[in-house]
Parts: sequence; C-alpha cells; structure tokens
Amino acid sequence: MMDLLSSFVLLFSVLGLTLVEKRYLDNLFTPFTVTAWPFAIISLLVNLFAVRLEFLPVTARANYFILLNLFIIWLVGFLMFHSRKKTLEKQDYIEVFSKYREFRFFLLILSWIVIIAVFLKISSIIGKEGLAYIGTVEFEKKMITGPVAHLTILGKVLLILLVIILWNHRKNPFDYLTMVLLGISILSLMVKYHIMWVVLIIFFILNLNLAPKFQFKKVANIALLVMILFMVNYFILIFSWGTFSLSNSRMWEFIFGWLLNYVTSGTILLDKWMDLAYTSPWWTPFIVFINLKNVIIGNPERIDFLYLVAPGFMHSSPKFFSNVGTSFGTYYIIGGFPFTLLLSISTAVISYWFYLRSFCFKGPIMIFITAIFLTLGVLSFFGQYFTVLSLYEMTLLYLLLVGIFKLVQRLKVA
Repeated sequence: MMDLLSSFVLLFSVLGLTLVEKRYLDNLFTPFTVTAWPFAIISLLVNLFAVRLEFLPVTARANYFILLNLFIIWLVGFLMFHSRKKTLEKQDYIEVFSKYREFRFFLLILSWIVIIAVFLKISSIIGKEGLAYIGTVEFEKKMITGPVAHLTILGKVLLILLVIILWNHRKNPFDYLTMVLLGISILSLMVKYHIMWVVLIIFFILNLNLAPKFQFKKVANIALLVMILFMVNYFILIFSWGTFSLSNSRMWEFIFGWLLNYVTSGTILLDKWMDLAYTSPWWTPFIVFINLKNVIIGNPERIDFLYLVAPGFMHSSPKFFSNVGTSFGTYYIIGGFPFTLLLSISTAVISYWFYLRSFCFKGPIMIFITAIFLTLGVLSFFGQYFTVLSLYEMTLLYLLLVGIFKLVQRLKVA
C-alpha cells in the first residue's frame, strides 16, 4: 500500500510542478516535464497493474528518491528562467532547417552510401551464418562494431536532417524510400535506443514551439510510434527464429511481456541499485574521453561502459530480468546520494541553458542540442547515455554537416 501511495504522491507532485512551469514557460515540453512524466506514469503503471503480473513494485524509497531529483531539476529551471531578462519567443524551428533544402541531393547521396554499406554487411552476415543468426547476440555485436557501424551513426543524422529539411516541402517517392531504408539501417543495429533517439529528436524539433494544447495531442502519437518501433524490433527477431505467426499467442505474450519489462524495469530495479552505492569507479562518467585518449596515444585498451554503469542483470519479475536502473540509479552506484544530486543539478543547468537559448537564437545547432537533451530526459527512466560514444559521434557528425552547409552558403554569397 505504501508503494502505491508513493506513486500517487509522485504523480500529483509532478502534475503540480508541471502546471506551475507551464504557466511561465507556456510549454509542455521542458527538461523537467519530459523527464518527470515517464517516471510518474511508469511508477503508477507498475504499482497498479504490473504487480498483478508478478512484477516487483516500484518501492516508496525509489519513488521519493525520484521525486527529490525531479524537484531539483524543476527548481533549476525555475531559477534559471526567472534570472533572465529576456522573454521567450515562439519560433518556427522547421523554417530554420528549410533553408538547407538546397543540400537535399547531397544528403541523398550520403544516405545511399550508408544504406548500401549496411545492406551489404547484412547480406554478407546472412550469407555466411543464415537468417536465424539475426536473432542472436553475435549479430548485434557485429552490427555495432566496425566502419559500417559508424556509417550507421551518420545515417541517424542524415535521417533527422532529411525529415526536418523536407518537412514542409513536397517529397517524391525516392525521398520516402531513402528515409524508410535509413530507418531500417538504423534498426539493423538491434539496439533500440538508436532509433529512439532519431524519432524523439525529430519529434521535439517539430513540436517544441507549438501551443501546449497541440503539444498535448502530439504525445499520444509519439507514444504509439515508439511502441510500434519496439514491436518491429521484436518482430524482426521472431521472424528470424522462424516462429512468426499472427495467431501465435505465445509470440504476443513474449512481445508484450518484454515490452512491459523494457519500459518498467529501470524504475523497478532502482531500489536494488540504491543498495550498491560507490560500486563503480568515480571516473565512470568520463569513459568516452578515456577511450578517446587511449586512441590518440595508441593504447589498445578500451573500456566497455556496460561493465561499469550496470551491476549486472537482475530480476524485475520471476520471468523477466534487466540490467538498467534509470539515470538516477547509474549516478547512485557511482557516487551515492551526493553524486546523484550533483549530476541532476549539472544536467538540469546544461539542459535548461540550451533550452532557454534555443528560443532566442534561431540556429540549427542550438535547436539540435536542445532536442538531444530533451531526448535524454525522456529516456532517463531507462538509463543515462553520457557514457555512450555514439551520442558524441552523432553530435559531431551533425555539427560537421551543418558546418558544411553554412560554409557553402557563405561562399555563394561572397
């Protein structure tokens, strides 16, 4: 009963803070709201329904710990907004990107280089190992390593740019085909967050400046799309195993069971992760930069972030298990309560800094980075991604392409 009560406390606290923030920001998509609402909804979903399916509850300790961190994020946003003298102005972010429509052909060429490289690699793997190999961990490992994996990261940036740049313009069948095949190329990595990043970044760029009533209507659409993409990933696995059948009840139980586990397990396991404070080294957040340093100096050692930011698989129910514990849980196992609060404050300051500036400066870089931080906020219920190389690689590739666009346009004017 206490666990369920704490879920309601979390939900109504988030609702109250959201209403206050909406009043002065006039926006439903803020670093606080996009982070807070997944936690609030998942906590209530688990303690009202999932526990009846033998899932463990989200404990009161975990709920109040989440609420404390969320309040800190909200407070940072409140103070940063009220310390500014400028008011926020609604802007059409799509128009910011439309001026790069002249680079459509260039983006399509790069896209097809990515598509062909990915499909050649998949064909080569299937030719050697067979179709069923797609459903193995080894296939995933092969897809996320090597030159083609880095090209796929480029494919994420290309898909974002193509969708946004062409959003208000007429698209031909070749444009649609290219975007669909880029999406399939990203899905081939078999790691769900890659396609989630792309979808959420596009969503925020398109909808960040809508009126709140229109933003509210868009939430159901993005939630449905995310669920469909989850299911597509599982359909690919089941098809490769040769057990796909629309009338197969066990298949649907498998899909919805793992979907529920994927969404809820981080929040469920947070309580267990809070018993493991200081079990990861203090330098864990800098894994990407340590590996980069080793590359530069020729040191062959590479640190796998999964061994440091997760204490291993734990059961979220008798049938399901997971190795995630939310972003707050990751911070907690590194440095306990003080480090978690420090990271919550730091990420909130950076997120709101970009968020507030994106309304004042009509630049594609500021908008993109804002969308990234909003995306990371949404996925906080699952984990943190600051120790993932692809986050930085995607950002650098985006900066490179936008830099090329700007340089070419300036040279034309000159």
